[in-house]
Amino acid sequence: MEVTQEQLKKLVSYNPINGVFTWLERDKSTTEMYKRFNTMYAGKAVTGKFSNGYPKISLSVNGAKKYYSSHRMAWLYVHGEIPQMIDHINGNIEDCRIENLRPATTSQNQRNRKLNSNNKSGVCGVHKHSRTGKWVAKCPTIEDPNKRFLLKSMFEAVCIRKSYQNSNGYSNTHGIRAT
Repeated sequence: MEVTQEQLKKLVSYNPINGVFTWLERDKSTTEMYKRFNTMYAGKAVTGKFSNGYPKISLSVNGAKKYYSSHRMAWLYVHGEIPQMIDHINGNIEDCRIENLRPATTSQNQRNRKLNSNNKSGVCGVHKHSRTGKWVAKCPTIEDPNKRFLLKSMFEAVCIRKSYQNSNGYSNTHGIRAT
């Protein structure tokens, strides 16, 4: 069962300016251990992370405990619904300020991803061809999803890739190495 905006607002408060959730006090009707909960948690920031680094919130709704992504709960708290995908505009998955979140398609989300940790060139979509030693700029299109340019220098490959990204709706933070 998914949590509703009304249920969420009974359990936590959300500050859209800093993106932090805070536990609200429980009353007698919500749990037998309300005094203990209020002493330990009420007024404190909700913390926790999934193994992939995304912040999470553990909520008990109708007796069932479930973990939710903080950015999805922020969107629900403010807008009353959850889109299929939510993108962190600045690429920082820990930044759950509402101004940093936007509904996105898979394509939009992929055009805002960080540089893979195994990237050796330092530029997304650019690598050195192992057999020829030439530089490759990957510039996929709908007609040719494997479109690549073989070039003599890394500079040429980077220029072509950056031009491709600029003309195809990639974000300014796409391909920036995660810190």
